[in-house]
Amino acid sequence: MYFILYIGENQIFGVADTGLDMNSCFFIDPDVPVPYNTISNVHRKVMTYITYVDYVDDSSNGHGTHVCGSLLGKCYKDSGEAKGYNGVAYNAKLAFFDIGLAGSNSLAIPSNIESNLFGEKKIFIFGIYSIKI
Repeated sequence: MYFILYIGENQIFGVADTGLDMNSCFFIDPDVPVPYNTISNVHRKVMTYITYVDYVDDSSNGHGTHVCGSLLGKCYKDSGEAKGYNGVAYNAKLAFFDIGLAGSNSLAIPSNIESNLFGEKKIFIFGIYSIKI
């Protein structure tokens, strides 16, 4: 039996969900602006945040933040009690596509997922996706 420690090194995951709380200790980078609607490799966790609907996780349960945190969240200070709650692939980066409607529990799923979600300059360019639909 083999055990491989997968921590997401040099990996980028694409997620489409309700939104992402960029003030969460697992995603914040106080020295680098959030790469809204652009691509950047400078932010410590997020390579792109496509604001298809908006740029907040306004769902009643923070679903997008929870999913992304479980997948690849990494505490900013990487110390203290919160470190024990890092995501599975905590060294990976994120390509996020916000499809959550602020003030509701609904998702605004693009009518043409192939071109609007996976099209040019969207999350498909990263090759790995985990989509909640």
